[in-house]
Amino acid sequence: MLNRSVTHTLALEHQKLTITTGGYDAWLKLRAVKAAQLTAQKAKQDAEKAHLQAFVDRFKAKASKARQAQSRVKMLEKMQDIAIPIAERTTPFSFPAPKGKLAPPMLELDDANLGYGEGAQILSGVSLRLDPEDRVAIVGANGQGKTTLVKSIAERLPLMAGKRKASASLKIGYFSQDQLDELTAGETVLDHVTQKLPKGTAQSQARGKAAQMGFPYEKVETRVEKLSGGEKVRLLLGLMSIDKPHVLILDEPTSHLDIDSREALIYALNDFPGAVVLITHDVYLAEATADQLWLVKDGRAKNYDGDLRDYKKLVMQADRA
Repeated sequence: MLNRSVTHTLALEHQKLTITTGGYDAWLKLRAVKAAQLTAQKAKQDAEKAHLQAFVDRFKAKASKARQAQSRVKMLEKMQDIAIPIAERTTPFSFPAPKGKLAPPMLELDDANLGYGEGAQILSGVSLRLDPEDRVAIVGANGQGKTTLVKSIAERLPLMAGKRKASASLKIGYFSQDQLDELTAGETVLDHVTQKLPKGTAQSQARGKAAQMGFPYEKVETRVEKLSGGEKVRLLLGLMSIDKPHVLILDEPTSHLDIDSREALIYALNDFPGAVVLITHDVYLAEATADQLWLVKDGRAKNYDGDLRDYKKLVMQADRA
């Protein structure tokens, strides 16, 4: 969107604002060029400083060279250090490996009807399976039942008919934007982390776990209502990972994340050895992490025999019709 819709990019970094012509990729390239130039200039300056300092060290004690040595000292004092900005580091996400391997199929829905009770059935005849290393993106228009499907898989919603078969030891990590409102107001990040860890866990360990999630000592005592949307997402994903689930179900995880955090999430999902099920409008996230699609459409949910490009063509044809 940024590459296609803007003419200028205003960047806030290191407490400074810079504006450049073009979209996001153009800004990234320019920033990389400037960083390379600064690095080269600093290397040149460091070499010059070393040369001047060597002269001073060598001749400062010689009366015949004292004036020249003093001149070089003044040159060194006048040099303004070239500062290379330290990269603003985004704390990585981490999803630890699940405890124990499960045999496929890990989870199945068999001829299931899904919904919210009598008169509110959303999907019917759903038969899908999830294996230990599956990477699934669920596609479909808004209101078709994507969230209903993942809630049913995660047992947040009982089936109206049919069967849900799953391994007895299966652990599911479920993230939904609805959960942003489930954090307990008045409690801190540390309170939430401590409650999730086993009883008796030392506070130092809880603080360490919070730091891994991206909440260092100056943030860990922050009440959750004071967190930004992105920080709440980071906290919820971190709390979810503590149980070491076999499946990560993520319903629109990137809506509140900045671009660097989205990249960090992609790396973490690709490193995660378990299964991943995604609902996302972020095509880049889906393309970077999923290798199969489930299509939710017209009251049905099924495997889609195609990729995201094929699905896009399907949507465009429907729009034209």
